[in-house]
Amino acid sequence: MSRSTTKFIMAITITAFIALAGCAQKETLDARAIPGGKDFTPERIVERVFTAIQTGELTGIDAYFSAEITPGLVEEFVKNINSSMKIDKYKALPVSSDAKNAEVKILYRFIPKVDGAFARRTKKQVSEKIFKLVKEDDIWRVRKTGFKDFDQKVESRIFMSCLESVMDAAIAEEKTRQMRGEYAASVAALLKVMPDLNEMTCEELNIEMTGESSYLITAKTLNSDPCLIVANTDSYAPKSYLECPSFNMDSIPQTGKNKDTGSEG
Repeated sequence: MSRSTTKFIMAITITAFIALAGCAQKETLDARAIPGGKDFTPERIVERVFTAIQTGELTGIDAYFSAEITPGLVEEFVKNINSSMKIDKYKALPVSSDAKNAEVKILYRFIPKVDGAFARRTKKQVSEKIFKLVKEDDIWRVRKTGFKDFDQKVESRIFMSCLESVMDAAIAEEKTRQMRGEYAASVAALLKVMPDLNEMTCEELNIEMTGESSYLITAKTLNSDPCLIVANTDSYAPKSYLECPSFNMDSIPQTGKNKDTGSEG
């Protein structure tokens, strides 16, 4: 094989690799794209969700939901609706909207299922839900559905993702102390010890030193109603999203400080 032919083949191969890489990147970028979605009103997004559930055309339904809601949860949401009812007619109506948030009321008629089947002469019923949407990538996406069980699972998952990052930060602190003889005073320092620490699962993740041998990790979750998670060398709280409303900072032992004076003990 001549040198010119070899160079020609190599050039084609490299071009092909670049093209494939470009396609893979485009596929990733377009994974949550909705054709014409930037022009869709919040009501249209909600109606598209109901259309997908009604017709069974579920390809791409994940894109109508916030990135905070995993595809697995969306699949479970659709499955639960289909196992309990058959959706008939529906209409979405605007409730409120600003630059980043919107509320939509969906009125829908349905035939209920009993034990997964339709009873004889089952009458159609009417119900309504309030959907809450957020703007992500200039497209309205569903954040809450008004279906209580589903929304609670979403909030619990979001809370646990942040809590896992807090626990990772605590583990990184102990590793740092073993390596350097002292705790780290910042998330940036922890990332040197644990590069896969994902602080993006929380809205905020901060560390402060509360003494020579203690630290305090505070994190604000990405929940619709944000929750404060606190951890130190002794404990952490709250342990679940359901505990958030009643959580009090005083439930965390203040290691290294006198709780009454704030001075080191």
